[in-house]
Amino acid sequence: MTEKSLEIKDLLARLEELSKKQLDLQRDVSKQQDEINKIKIELRRQDDLAEADSQVSGHEQEEAAVASPENIRQRVVTIRDSEDSGKVQDKPGKKWLTKVDSLNLEEFIGGNLINKIGIMVLIIGVGIGVKYAIDHDLISPLMRIILGYMVGVGLLVFGIRLKKQYENFSAVLMSGSMAIFYFISYAFHAYYEIIPQWLAFGLMVVITIVTIYTALHYNRQVIAHIGLVGAYTIPFIFNETNTRPEIFFPYMAIITGGILILSILKQWKALFYASFSVTWLIFMTWFVVSYDPHEHFTLSAVILPIFFMTFNIIFLVNKLIEKDKLNVGQILVLLLNTILFFTFGLYILDLNDAGKDLLGAFTILIAAIHAGAFIILTNRRFPDRILRLLILGLAILFLTIAIPIGLEGNWMTLAWLVEGLILFSIGRLRKSIFTEYLSYVVIFTTAWSLLYGWINRVIESSEADPDLALPFLNFDFLTAVLAIMIFTLIFRLYNNHRYREHINPKDVSIEIFNTLLPVILIGVVYMAFRMEIGAYFNIWSLSTKIDLSALPDIPDKYQYKDYDITCFKSISLMIYTMVFVTLLSFLNIGKIKSSNLGNINLVFNGLVLLVVIPLGFYLLGILRDSYINQTLSDYYSRGSFHIIIRYIYIAFIGLLLSVSYKYVRQKFLENDFRITLDIVLYTSILVIASTELIQWLDFSRVDESYKLELSIMWGLYAVMLIIVGIWKKQKHLRIGAIVLFSGTLLKLFIYDIAHLDTISKTVVFIVLGILLLITSFLYLKYRNVLFGSDAKEKIS
Repeated sequence: MTEKSLEIKDLLARLEELSKKQLDLQRDVSKQQDEINKIKIELRRQDDLAEADSQVSGHEQEEAAVASPENIRQRVVTIRDSEDSGKVQDKPGKKWLTKVDSLNLEEFIGGNLINKIGIMVLIIGVGIGVKYAIDHDLISPLMRIILGYMVGVGLLVFGIRLKKQYENFSAVLMSGSMAIFYFISYAFHAYYEIIPQWLAFGLMVVITIVTIYTALHYNRQVIAHIGLVGAYTIPFIFNETNTRPEIFFPYMAIITGGILILSILKQWKALFYASFSVTWLIFMTWFVVSYDPHEHFTLSAVILPIFFMTFNIIFLVNKLIEKDKLNVGQILVLLLNTILFFTFGLYILDLNDAGKDLLGAFTILIAAIHAGAFIILTNRRFPDRILRLLILGLAILFLTIAIPIGLEGNWMTLAWLVEGLILFSIGRLRKSIFTEYLSYVVIFTTAWSLLYGWINRVIESSEADPDLALPFLNFDFLTAVLAIMIFTLIFRLYNNHRYREHINPKDVSIEIFNTLLPVILIGVVYMAFRMEIGAYFNIWSLSTKIDLSALPDIPDKYQYKDYDITCFKSISLMIYTMVFVTLLSFLNIGKIKSSNLGNINLVFNGLVLLVVIPLGFYLLGILRDSYINQTLSDYYSRGSFHIIIRYIYIAFIGLLLSVSYKYVRQKFLENDFRITLDIVLYTSILVIASTELIQWLDFSRVDESYKLELSIMWGLYAVMLIIVGIWKKQKHLRIGAIVLFSGTLLKLFIYDIAHLDTISKTVVFIVLGILLLITSFLYLKYRNVLFGSDAKEKIS
């Protein structure tokens, strides 16, 4: 039969249906006209009926012209409005209209709602009856099945007979008969095994086809609701999911296939939502209560993808047909369907020994399914961009999740690196801001993965792992180098002005990425080489392992290894850190000239100095003591490098201070850090000078040196700060000198005076007194320079 012939046949069927509806509507019109005539008679009894009569007359003409229930409804509303406005005050008319409303509600309940409730009750009753007959063995199994089919046939016959006059009621009966046929056919095999499984499913397929045909013929969604959704709800009520899941779930799959066909042909969304909710609810309940990984793995591995793909196909086909915009309900269905499939799929595979190796492939499969759906929507030029982006986002999300599931360690990081580069390139080159946003997430995840790996490497201590202890010849360093290359490519592409036309510079996400990307790149470069320097000293420390715990008076930190190597390691890492921030400073000053990078760089320079000065000189002190005392020199080397490294360390501190001073004089910097840098500089000089004094006094074996000489040196340094502060007119230096003097005096009276002998006390008090007088004299001499010509000397 040709396509045109089928179209003519379909149109004739619809025409016949419309003709039947027209007859019904004509009867309703006649009844409404009689009622309107009664209203007119009542209205004429009023004194001021002139305007109301004209309205009724106009309505009568409209009724003659167009006879439809909608027009009748509008005419009644018009008359009611006239009464409400005061033109018609007839109370009997109001009573009649109230009566009409109550009659409409009553008609809905009596003619529509009750029959649906009745058919559901009847279906449940048949199920209870069959169950009771089974439990008490009242009649033979075959007889039970025959009686069940007879009830279904009875409903079917009544439905066919009543179709012409009572089409709605007939549709309800037909749906009930389909549901009973489903359940009885299911029981035919599941309860008694009278017929083989293939025959039972053949019957169900036939019933599904009949139900689809009936629903299409009647054009009634209720047939599908009661016949299909109700069909697999009943076995669930009687706990058949737990006892025979291998029969029940394929039975559900057949019914769901029928819903798929109807949803595509008729666009019945309520049917789709009902089927979706019931199907997943049944599966979740069965999985939580009765799932056995040894017994049900194959069944669940087959039926779960069927459910997922069925609902996905229904969703996508409906969207392709309707081409309407995505709403919240549809988004929830799409996300829930995917999340439920992924969650249960992971559990099913993870609980199976063979399935554990397929977790990554399973996740990639989900990503591929969504990628395929995105390609189909794009090729079909689907207008709803939100849906396409949502599906694309799900594909990328599951691809990203598949990486840590299927890979471990550096392979996982490398996979994320490549994914981030591809996504960012696509987003930037094809001007897809959504894809670029997704790349941000992957890039930040990659950075976290690198950091997590480095933290683990430090915590696990590579000293005990020779595979990690080979500097520059391990997979960690190779991963870091590849990360540097990829982040550099992303950084260069990000700053290429040819591909920034579609970018909104005020976008918050763009601003965050613009700030964090350089930080990530610099951080990866720093950590890549830092970890290898640490690995070198780990090898050195590993070569010195000796168990000295049995010897007396051995410090804990020296019992199993040379602790001096740990000090060398920390000092070397701090030197490396100073070199790194110094080179970064030179790079920005000479080439990049970025104000933001300059501000961040100077802050890091200051933080590095705050760490390396106190901690570094403390460790250098340990090395000095170890050299002077030749601690465990019979077992470990105690050479001159213990002292030489101190001056290498001081040289790099000086280099960092020098480049920082050069930084603050650059014109591209917006903030002024000169005062802060002065404080850091002169504090550093004080600490270096103090530790240097202590070192040489230690070499000289001078007792009580930390008390007398330090106090005098601090006093001299304070005077020097006063002189420099007056010369350069820098108030912060003079205030710093006063603070230093205060600290020195506190040390003198609280600490020194309790431990020094009389001569030492005399010397330190005289020297500090002279220094304080000199300081006061300098203030008086240069008061005009410091405070202006109006300043007066005050003598108390």
